[in-house]
Amino acid sequence: MYISGYVEEHGFAPPTTLTADPRASLAERVTEGQEYLIEHGGAIVLSVSIGVVTPEVVTIESVYIPPEVRGQGWGLHGLRALCRRLLEAHECIALKVRSSNTRAIRLYQKLGFIKRMDSCLLYRASR
Repeated sequence: MYISGYVEEHGFAPPTTLTADPRASLAERVTEGQEYLIEHGGAIVLSVSIGVVTPEVVTIESVYIPPEVRGQGWGLHGLRALCRRLLEAHECIALKVRSSNTRAIRLYQKLGFIKRMDSCLLYRASR
């Protein structure tokens, strides 16, 4: 799932340093708070990668929901909980989304993100 999500998000395969042992790499990212996962029925239904982190802002680098579970609320409920948690420690959450990804943009807007630039850089104000 990690590799397919990376390809879907970026349009190309991840560097080999990330794919040598994807499970170990993912477990390390989770332990370090760089990756958040929701599992249901033994499968990952939501993966969120964290990018830059400062006291003021945290960036969401990528969000992946497997195609077979899209539209079931995992993104909305999982991201809502994660945003609440992140806003306890940071003033703002930022993310960038392709302007053609209208489904994701609608999800982010439901969560309170506001478009700030034409490139679809979205911000969610704090608390």
